[in-house]
Amino acid sequence: MAAWNSGGAADRLVGGHGRHHRRAFWETIGIALATVIGVAAGILGLWVTSTDAMQENYRHALMRLAQTAAPLVNPALHRALRRPEQRNGPDYVRVIEPLRRMQRANPDIREIYTLVPYGSGMRFVLDTGDPGHHPPAALPTKSDPWEVYEARDPAMIRALGHDGLAGQAAAIDRPFRDQWGTFMTGWAPILGVNGQQIGILGVDVDASDLVAQLRTARNTALLGLIPALILIALLAASFYRIRLRGLNDARLATAGVEILARERQRFRTVIEATDVGTWECDLTTGVTVVNDRWAAMIGHRREELAPLTKERWQSLVHPDDLPGMEHAIAACLAAPGKLLARELRLQHAEGHWVRVAAHGRVLERDARGAALLIAGVHREVAEARRRDRPLSERQAHEKLTLCQSPHRSALH
Repeated sequence: MAAWNSGGAADRLVGGHGRHHRRAFWETIGIALATVIGVAAGILGLWVTSTDAMQENYRHALMRLAQTAAPLVNPALHRALRRPEQRNGPDYVRVIEPLRRMQRANPDIREIYTLVPYGSGMRFVLDTGDPGHHPPAALPTKSDPWEVYEARDPAMIRALGHDGLAGQAAAIDRPFRDQWGTFMTGWAPILGVNGQQIGILGVDVDASDLVAQLRTARNTALLGLIPALILIALLAASFYRIRLRGLNDARLATAGVEILARERQRFRTVIEATDVGTWECDLTTGVTVVNDRWAAMIGHRREELAPLTKERWQSLVHPDDLPGMEHAIAACLAAPGKLLARELRLQHAEGHWVRVAAHGRVLERDARGAALLIAGVHREVAEARRRDRPLSERQAHEKLTLCQSPHRSALH
């Protein structure tokens, strides 16, 4: 039965090994994924923050550019331009020339134009659009005075003013692409001589550099994720090995406890079958723990003897046997590996003396070799002798019979 149980424990050890591999693997995958998500979220957040900051700085630069250009517009001449044929006329050239100079001074500016509200829509007045900045096949790049402007964006509406709010400088949130290229637009109100708003000025700036910077920031974030992924993979591999080792150690410890418990049960069964009393003394406390058979040998129940202190044990030993027993115990404690074997008499609950044979040894010592735990068994000597007596009497009877045999007499 013991062999069968040990085999079952071995089978469980082998089967548990595969389960622990799977458990460690999936735990590692879960932790690695959570770490990747956390790192990716951090890098993504950093990328979004940096790109937002770049775009915000670009927007503020656009608004300052528009605010710088708006006062260059002559409000009186601007108010007089309302017909397409006025394009490139003396008044048109006179009012647009400061804007063209500003455009020539800043190569990133692709177009500066002015708009005025008319009815429910907007109409162009000035437009510095330069065909030299665009492909030959592009659509017309310059709008005539009073041409309808159809586009709408939130930044333009803020510059116009709405819901009773005065117009203010604004810029679109992100670059836009059309057939002429990639741009961002800044807007600013145009004020008359009396401070009244008479229109808005828009500045289209080539945003190719900004787009390139945003692309570089994105690529940098992705490249930054690669070493993080490599590090996470290395850490995951280390965690997998450590976790698997821990699970295997726990599995072996559990199996060891199970085997030890089974061995203790078997040992207990053997002890009960041999009908001996067991004792175990903790030398740090001086308290001895005995089993039911040990207590029954001297007419007690185990509970009646608890706690069995050194003084209580000494009171049970016959005074003539106590010095020799203590000397034998001291010798056993002093010499590692030495066995205790001695007969002594213990007082029965009814008052008579019971002779027992004591056997034991030290089971545990500290780092310096001092004994911490000693244990052993007691067997009633009188009972053993009574069991042996019938055999001795039978041998004596046979010897006597042999001596009285005629054959024996004849031999003599």
